[in-house]
Amino acid sequence: MISAAAAQAEMISGDHFQTGMAYERLGRYQEAYTELQVASNLNPGDARIATALGIVAARLGNYDEALRALEHSIALDADSCASYFELGLVYERKKLPERALESWNRFLALNHDDSLKAMARKHIAALQAHS
Repeated sequence: MISAAAAQAEMISGDHFQTGMAYERLGRYQEAYTELQVASNLNPGDARIATALGIVAARLGNYDEALRALEHSIALDADSCASYFELGLVYERKKLPERALESWNRFLALNHDDSLKAMARKHIAALQAHS
């Protein structure tokens, strides 16, 4: 059973998460990032928050923070398709082709959407062609 304080922090974290996601949908990434950081600080064990924080950090071009958040998300949820997708993109931008290939292959194994699988295969083929 969780304490009342922990339950309160989780509830407040959820509010910040929802606000952050609303800002993200509006393309207001800096505001989304701030809200998601607060949510993450309040609830560091929530993989959804870590994934969202990593995606927004990547949209802002903060790839080191994106990697930290996305790798944390994977540590919390090893089957996070969204995290592997975004990690593939960020590793490519950071010129880490081996890690990008690992992420794309893991995404391919977990994902069931044919169009997204096709996209992942294109990234894999491009990475393999340049290695």
